[in-house]
Amino acid sequence: RVLFRSTSGKAEMLKLALAYDNSLIEYINDLSSTNLLTFAYTKGLICTIDEECNSIRNILNFGHTIGHAIELKTDIKHGISVGIGMYLIVSNEFKPIIYKKLQSIGLNLNEYFPVLKQLDLNELLNIIHNDKKNNDFINIIDLSSIGKAYMHTISLKNLEERIKDESIW
Repeated sequence: RVLFRSTSGKAEMLKLALAYDNSLIEYINDLSSTNLLTFAYTKGLICTIDEECNSIRNILNFGHTIGHAIELKTDIKHGISVGIGMYLIVSNEFKPIIYKKLQSIGLNLNEYFPVLKQLDLNELLNIIHNDKKNNDFINIIDLSSIGKAYMHTISLKNLEERIKDESIW
């Protein structure tokens, strides 16, 4: 039996479950080798279906748009930054659900909010803007429901409004 205790790794797995197949959520805290292979197979299937990243593969970027900027400006690990990014990017209707799911895998967002409060939101937005090279529009991955993600384009101003959580900035 393989034990996988990394919160960062579990956050990446949660991303896959939230963005593609919510039935995977039940496997995250029981990561036997069989269950790990299920996640690997699912991610591999998505990558095989869309090798050029023109459609479904984009959902694997859920949480990464903001997560990469947080990772760049802090010492927060990649998967945890992605988890924070998932929480920040979703609409308010999904925030409580994402918060609880992150808690269930051992990622307590409240531990990271003080670090985020020290960051300059405008600097993060500039990093995202420069990283994506999309003028004043950014492609984001959002949820239409748990287990179903989609990509859409929003303005940089709308991105700021979406991620501006009053408890952080």
